[in-house]
Amino acid sequence: MDTALHIAVGVGKANIHFVEKLVELMPVEALAFKNNGGATALHLAALVGNTEAAAILVDKHSPLLYIDAPGIAGGNDIMLPIHHAAVFGGRDTLSYFLDVTIDDRVAVNETSCTQFIGLLISSYFFVGNSRY
Repeated sequence: MDTALHIAVGVGKANIHFVEKLVELMPVEALAFKNNGGATALHLAALVGNTEAAAILVDKHSPLLYIDAPGIAGGNDIMLPIHHAAVFGGRDTLSYFLDVTIDDRVAVNETSCTQFIGLLISSYFFVGNSRY
């Protein structure tokens, strides 16, 4: 089940002031709650391209960047929010996650890197692409 934060982040940028207030009032542990699909609110922000909400969440509790969730579409891969941003988030959101996901011990391993590059290619995030 989604929390109020999951819903507010997932519906887009129109609720950004509500997201700000909600995050301000919530304890940091609650920011890491997962929905039934195993995603945190930060995963949803990455999926829908809600960069502003992602920044609010990360500013309050940066370890959210390294919480994994099941792969998209029921895949067996475990994905960090940056992986979700690579699939659906759009260029601005992906750029934000590239700037803030800096803990190489967690975010960078052979499987994660290979998966990330594959996601970038399948989402057409590469030089010369006019899609984004």
